[in-house]
Order: sequence, then structure tokens, then C-alpha cells
Amino acid sequence: MFAHGRHILTCTPAHIPGSTYHPGGPVEGFKCVGNYKGNDEWVQRKHKEDMLKRLRNLDHVDELRDTERIQNVSQLRKMLLTDCAALQAPYFARCQRPDRVEPGLKAAQGRLKDSWEALAGAGASPQERRDLAWAQALLPPTMGGAGIHDTHALRGAAYAASYIACWPTLQRVCPALASEAFASSTLPSTSAARQAYEEARTVRGEVAAIYAAYDKEIYHMLDGEERARFRPASLTPA
Repeated sequence: MFAHGRHILTCTPAHIPGSTYHPGGPVEGFKCVGNYKGNDEWVQRKHKEDMLKRLRNLDHVDELRDTERIQNVSQLRKMLLTDCAALQAPYFARCQRPDRVEPGLKAAQGRLKDSWEALAGAGASPQERRDLAWAQALLPPTMGGAGIHDTHALRGAAYAASYIACWPTLQRVCPALASEAFASSTLPSTSAARQAYEEARTVRGEVAAIYAAYDKEIYHMLDGEERARFRPASLTPA
């Protein structure tokens, strides 16, 4: 980790990989608590490789079929997809800037989609309907979806939530951050969290406006009861 900054440890012995004087030059990055740190391009490439590696077992899951004794394999495949495979990514979205994990999360979501369509037998449907079915599958069960966690779409919100929650602790344990202000810091990680937070607030405002419009669309039941157009009951406070 220390050898990664060749401009910092110029006295690092030449035989240590990453040293300023090592024949191979500085290392592109390193892995820490499951996450890759280093040059943006290297991190994106390594994270994408890692995501696809974590989902390799879906190749075997896709081949599972009912047997004479086991006749609920489709349900088991669905649970492995929604409760296991789809939950491999959120941790990394919380730990890395959105731009660094975007290629990997996009590739992972594509792999999840392949397994979902194989399970649903979507191959016989027109592409437009397949896309609509996938969009519905990404919704939570309470909204008619399959509950496949859409980490790719939520990567910014996940990173902002994690960063903001950890910010007080980071300032307390890291002297270099003690005087940094979240609202004005130019550090890449902080700027990315702040931007993601503002984007989430913007989307929240747009959804609130849609909800307000729905609330004005009144219809009457056969017994005369007035009801507003359906929408989810709650919305996260701004």
C-alpha cells in the first residue's frame, strides 16, 4: 500500500514491487477489504472482473431443472438469483465512487438479467416486452417486482449514504480530514459523495412532484368513496 505512492516513498528499496526504482515501475493499485484502490482505469477493470467472477456460479444455476424428487427448482433458482447473486454488489457500491464501480455493476446487472430471462422463459417475447419485464423485476415485491436489487441504478445513493454516515468518524480518526468541510471539500471522494447526494435529492424532488399530481387524480368507487390514484405510501424525507 505504501509503495503505491512512488512520489512519497522514494527511499523504498528497489526490490519491493511499486518502488520508484523497481524495474516494473509503480504498481497500478492494491486491494483492501475487498475493494480495489489505485488508478481509475485499473480499479474499473479489476472491479468488473471481480463482479463477473462472483457471478460465475449462475452458469450452473441456470442449468438446474426439476427432477422426480425435487419439483420446485424454479423457485430455488429465483431465490438464488434475488437473495444471493443480486446482493453481491451493494457492498462495493457503498465503498467506491460511483464512476469507479459503474462498469462492473453494469456488467453484473447484465449477467443477472441473462439468468432472470432464462428463468422466466423470456426468449419467446419481443425485446420491448422483455425490457419491460426486466424493469418490473427490479422493483421490490411490494410494488409488484421480483426484488432483484438494482445496485447499478442505486450506486450513487448507496455511496452517498455510506460516506455521509461515516464522515463524522472519518473526521475524528483522520487528522487530515478534521478541518475538511463536507459541503466544500475538493477531495475526489468527498466531491463524488456530495454530487451523488445532490442527485438523489433532485430525483426525490421529481418523485414528490409526481406523487403530488397523483394525489389530485380522484376517482369514485361504486359506493361513492373517493380515492386518489395509487402510489407508494411513503417517500424518504428530503
